[in-house]
Amino acid sequence: MKEENILLGNKFTLTFIDSIFVESYNVKLKFKKPIHFHFYHGSKLFSFISNILEYHPLPQDKKKVNDIVIYPCESSRIFYKPGDEYNFQITFLRNDQKIIRNFFSNLANIPEFEFGGDLNKDSVELIDIFKIPDYTAYEPLGGNEFTLKFITPLRMERKEEDKKKGKTLFDLEYFDCKHFFKLLYKRIADLYKLNCGTYPSNEIPDNPEAEILDKYFIWIDVPKENNKITLGGMIGYIKFRTELEELWKRILWFGQITHVGKNSSAGFGKYLIEGYNHKTLIPKPSKNYLQLVVNKENLLNAFIHIKNNSDIAGIDGITPDIFELNLEQNINNLIEEIKSGQYKASDLQGIIIPKANNKIRALAIPTVKDRILQRAVVQIIGDSIDHLLEENSYAYRKGLSRKGAALAINEARKHGYNYILESDIQSFFDNVDWELLFKKIEILFDNDPISEFLLSWIKSDVIFNGIKIKRTKGLPQGAVISPLLANLFLDEFDEALQDNFKLVRYADDFVILCKSKEQAENALIEVKKTLENLKLEIKPSKTRIISFDEGFQYLGYLFLKSLIIEKNDERKENILDYEITPESIPEGSWLTLVDLEKLKSLHKTDLQEITPLKKNEVQEILLEKFPLYVTGNSYIHIDEENINIINDDEPDVVPIKYPLQDIVSVVIIGNSRISMPAIFKLNENNIPIYFCRPNGELKLSIPLNNPDFNLWTNQLTLANDYDFTLKFAREVVKAKINNHKVIARRVNEENDYKERFNSLIEKAKISDSLDSLRGIEGSSASLFYEVLNNSIPDEWKFDRRNKRPPKDPVNTMLSFGYSILYHHISTAILLEGINPQIGFYHKPSNRYYPLASDLQEEFRHIIDSLVLYIIRRNMVTRKDFIFEDSNYYPCFMTKDFRKKFISMVEERLKVEFTPPNFSKKITYKEFIVFQVKVLKFSIQKKEMKYQPLWIR
Repeated sequence: MKEENILLGNKFTLTFIDSIFVESYNVKLKFKKPIHFHFYHGSKLFSFISNILEYHPLPQDKKKVNDIVIYPCESSRIFYKPGDEYNFQITFLRNDQKIIRNFFSNLANIPEFEFGGDLNKDSVELIDIFKIPDYTAYEPLGGNEFTLKFITPLRMERKEEDKKKGKTLFDLEYFDCKHFFKLLYKRIADLYKLNCGTYPSNEIPDNPEAEILDKYFIWIDVPKENNKITLGGMIGYIKFRTELEELWKRILWFGQITHVGKNSSAGFGKYLIEGYNHKTLIPKPSKNYLQLVVNKENLLNAFIHIKNNSDIAGIDGITPDIFELNLEQNINNLIEEIKSGQYKASDLQGIIIPKANNKIRALAIPTVKDRILQRAVVQIIGDSIDHLLEENSYAYRKGLSRKGAALAINEARKHGYNYILESDIQSFFDNVDWELLFKKIEILFDNDPISEFLLSWIKSDVIFNGIKIKRTKGLPQGAVISPLLANLFLDEFDEALQDNFKLVRYADDFVILCKSKEQAENALIEVKKTLENLKLEIKPSKTRIISFDEGFQYLGYLFLKSLIIEKNDERKENILDYEITPESIPEGSWLTLVDLEKLKSLHKTDLQEITPLKKNEVQEILLEKFPLYVTGNSYIHIDEENINIINDDEPDVVPIKYPLQDIVSVVIIGNSRISMPAIFKLNENNIPIYFCRPNGELKLSIPLNNPDFNLWTNQLTLANDYDFTLKFAREVVKAKINNHKVIARRVNEENDYKERFNSLIEKAKISDSLDSLRGIEGSSASLFYEVLNNSIPDEWKFDRRNKRPPKDPVNTMLSFGYSILYHHISTAILLEGINPQIGFYHKPSNRYYPLASDLQEEFRHIIDSLVLYIIRRNMVTRKDFIFEDSNYYPCFMTKDFRKKFISMVEERLKVEFTPPNFSKKITYKEFIVFQVKVLKFSIQKKEMKYQPLWIR
């Protein structure tokens, strides 16, 4: 309609808007089936409303007016389950009572629809509907600065003279305020004519001029229901300055009700004026994102994911294993913290990881509690954000991978894209601009409390070696939420470069495929311009233009002409040494805020290594009294000088005698019995008796242990001594990795893992924190279980090491075997009077003994080799296990095999060997006691003498 023909008829008045019919209703539905939406719900909801009304509100004739608008306030949530509720708003802008009656009648009793759609009588039902009171009450607008927030996508046509290069709509760069006011007035004048039969006036008011002060938009692609056509629009805000007459203030306010632009019947073009109360009159989602996040099942699933992917502790020292010891209560506490408003994001644990070429990576690790909550958020909003992303983004997304990126590159080559601009973004994660990222988060989640959580995680300070570092930009590398937010931040980059080029991006690493070298050069200009808008830069050393004929490498693939070759990963998993220089520190990272000289001094700190026991000291300890272990079905009685042990299975055999003067304690394991006179005699001689279950777990001691407070004081002092605990932990981790390597060599003669294990040992030698050692230990364990899995028959294969609960026979045997080992070590510690609650590597816990866990690491190979042995020799079958997927324990041993396995472990602990500096053989069980005695010696002397076992 031409402008000069718009206004005819009645004399213009300021109150003409009041003559437009408005009735608005909030509707609450409930789903009876699972429902899947796109990010924007308008298209699906519009199809449902059209069926309900038996009328298509979107005019097929462009001269007609959209007289019904919807507001899909639940937009961005993707999945709904049966029983979930759903809110939306519908506004009628024409007084057609037949249409309104049909709406009420058919919504209350949904009929069969002639046309399809998955919102129908079988999938949804009405819960409630009510009219919004005072929806048209005008709130006077003051001042000359206004901020419009578009909460559904705006589809508004440009002026004819501004339509170019196929761009016909307002977009992220184009917003014409004067044209916006013109189309807004036309929308409202058309509605007046629809209601009153004529236009409000024959005078055309001048469209206001406005100065844009600020704007930020995100483009949303909206697939139409039941077809592949995609609409598009932008959400976000614009702030402008203009002097408005009262007429225009009324029009601007009323536009909040009518929507503006194209496709308003499908909900497009709804905006709110910031600072005014109209937004209190519109519905909110049935549940906000935070309510979905704190669902207990969601948090438990988040914990499982965290536990399977990281063993590292945050600044509180709590690892996933420790958190799991009281999992139910810890999750309940987290839920209560959030609901009561007491939750606060913790600071991040700063860690330095060496990279190739003398570079380092500065990680910032949240606490386990924060990681669980971040993962729970990803599980809820991840699909929503993923719907916003372009197809050319391949990292951190379900169903997409390096391989998919490689195939996309090859497909482009087949279509003549022979030139490649290869580059990546300079220190991307460390340089993400907070102001730009916060604007995106505000646009997407402004009315949801989850936005405050996202901001707090992004802005968390870093604690590094006791120094608190305030960050002002970047995404924490190590935070669970960072990859998702990285993709969200770079979506603008993807959108800007996808129209004229073939972009393939994997995180901050990207290639752009072009049909000519000239086009590639133009692409480089566009890349720099787009990154500049995001306050980022390309990395010059990684930027070049090349062709398929010359060949190039990307994401571990070699592309040469028509060939794609996946390269073996020859990168060193761990760097043996590095030097901290200004060039090695990532540009923009939190490390740049730490004084360089302090960094250098921290790195150069050469902590004294242990001073192992001398041969004479070994012999001295061996001459000490050792506990007597009694297993099997035995009977213990006593005479004046000896303990006598009779095997019930061989009653005719002469009893074995042990002189009382050679025994420090008696440990009875399993079903063996002891006479009362023997108990009294042992007590008279100050020889305690320990009763253990068949798996080695201590049940009772006679007499109870008397605390050695001097020993415990020394122990606590050393536990708080950073140098001592780091030395101790280094030795434990190095020994464990060595033992992994040896077992791996035994099962794989052509062991190609040796260098990787050696590299981890070297890395442990220079590690300067317990957290980094835990990370190294985790890498070794992952590699070892990979070797283990590759060396057993297919029927015994397992996905990965899982503990609580174990989900397959191998993990079940490993977990139970480690548990038996742990109990034997715990008993040995108690025998020596050491406090098992005071550890040097594992963190304190009320559910397990940290010190026993410390010592257990060097002995795990006993169980590892046993499990391999019985599998390879067919001493166990899958019939020895019970599988119940619905049970908390999906796989557990039969009662008979459990007894058999305990006996196997006991027999393995009786195996003799000659440790270093020993002049005679000793059993593993005796060596466990020896090691505890050495640790006690170290605690008494306050000197690190303890050296874990390295097998050969």
